[in-house]
Amino acid sequence: MKFFSHMMLCLFFIGGALAINNISVNLETLNFKDQYNRTRIFHGQNVVVKEYPYYPMLDVYNTSMSFVEKDAQDLKKWGQNVIRLYMSWEGFEPERQNYNYEYLAKLKEIILLCQKYDIYVFLDAHQDLYSRFFCGEGMPDWTIMNNTNHTFPAPFKNVQLRRDDEGAPLIEDCLKVGFFEYYFTKDASQQGENLFLNYNGLADDFAAMWGKVASYFASQGDEITHLLGYEIINEPFGVSPYNHFVDWLFGGRQNNKYLLPFYKKVSQKMRESDPKRLVFYETALFDFLGGGFESNLGTPEYEVLSYHIYCGVNNSQGDPSSSILCHILDTTFINAKEKNIKSMKVGGFLTEFGALTNSTKSSDELDFVLNKADKHLRSWAHWQYKGYGDITTQSDSDSEGFFDSNGNLQSNKVKHLSRPFAYAICSQGGEIISEFNPSKVTYELSYLSGNCAEQQTEIYLSEEFWFTNKKIVKAENVQDLVAIDGQPKGYYKVVPLNQNKQVHLVIKNK
Repeated sequence: MKFFSHMMLCLFFIGGALAINNISVNLETLNFKDQYNRTRIFHGQNVVVKEYPYYPMLDVYNTSMSFVEKDAQDLKKWGQNVIRLYMSWEGFEPERQNYNYEYLAKLKEIILLCQKYDIYVFLDAHQDLYSRFFCGEGMPDWTIMNNTNHTFPAPFKNVQLRRDDEGAPLIEDCLKVGFFEYYFTKDASQQGENLFLNYNGLADDFAAMWGKVASYFASQGDEITHLLGYEIINEPFGVSPYNHFVDWLFGGRQNNKYLLPFYKKVSQKMRESDPKRLVFYETALFDFLGGGFESNLGTPEYEVLSYHIYCGVNNSQGDPSSSILCHILDTTFINAKEKNIKSMKVGGFLTEFGALTNSTKSSDELDFVLNKADKHLRSWAHWQYKGYGDITTQSDSDSEGFFDSNGNLQSNKVKHLSRPFAYAICSQGGEIISEFNPSKVTYELSYLSGNCAEQQTEIYLSEEFWFTNKKIVKAENVQDLVAIDGQPKGYYKVVPLNQNKQVHLVIKNK
């Protein structure tokens, strides 16, 4: 008995056997499913604080920097059921092999708060430009190797950067140029290459770091039920175009030659302690046309291709300058990523889009992208919930979130992100339709009713923004639409008349 107890304790701390994850990928549909075999869809927000302490304010509410109880309540009210939360390498491992578990405890605090409101979380090792030494964030100072940080921002000569006492450029100088240009500097691109090619064991360090993170959260057992998983790294630039131009130029070559082995290394470390949480990973940043990966990482039931959709054709205010061009680019990128998801046989998640203003043009762009997501039952996380002092964005950090610089709710944007949807669908199989038409204010749901251990289909209908006076115009095989106890207004269960028959529900606003 004593041996058995010791063995279970070991499993708890190193094997991850007691970790709880109720979400996986249905390998037939490539959509998410829960423990009741319901199709699951997630709508939500990024919560990324890129500067120290690398997490939001947790004690006092404000409209720019906090994530407290009111924030979770508001997100729930607005139909959001997931956040993509920054897990900072520099926050967790500020010195090599010196791990800051107090930082992970802060992330756990956020996860538990979200869990209280049935909001899921996945952790994102966010980076843009890798390090503050290259006008970005993400990687600890000690990761800057001796083959970088000598000529930045070369080869660009029109950028004058003052430095702080540690040699990092001043943020106010960095912001004089669009952050994306810095990716093409020799030092920033070299630093990315150092990581993906394991220069001086850097990829090994990164994998070990993620292994520690996964082990920590696996050891929490059933205290944490709403941690979806881990996103290996945000927007990998890949190898340097100055060293490997052909590989860099063709996304498929770079993905398979450099990123895929890197992802397998990191995923293996995660899986040692937490084998059944989702692992999210992206193609190379410039793989716009869908070179994709030739294979998955070997555990497709727990893998997710993460991708971002930004039109990039914006005016100085951050609005799309050409809706037609944006729609062409959006469609091209989305089709390419959906093709990748099918060929890899993994889940998919639109983990970034948005960074737009509160204008009608911007909301039209949001609607276009999210209408496409509906067609594929695709989950999404908007960039981002609040400004959080964002230093690397295509927009203004004061306008890209739900609130403007004066703390006013950008209600037009919030309205179009409070999108009606079925977040849990008890289906027997076959085609599922869950689509919202914002121009007609009509929501349509159709599926073959199944048996999900007495769990029903659940939907969100925004009664604050869209269905202020809803009318059910079609209810085939629907016995009732029942408000869910303990939830804000707008959350309903769909109770079917019969199993194994088609449910068809259409709701409009009067």
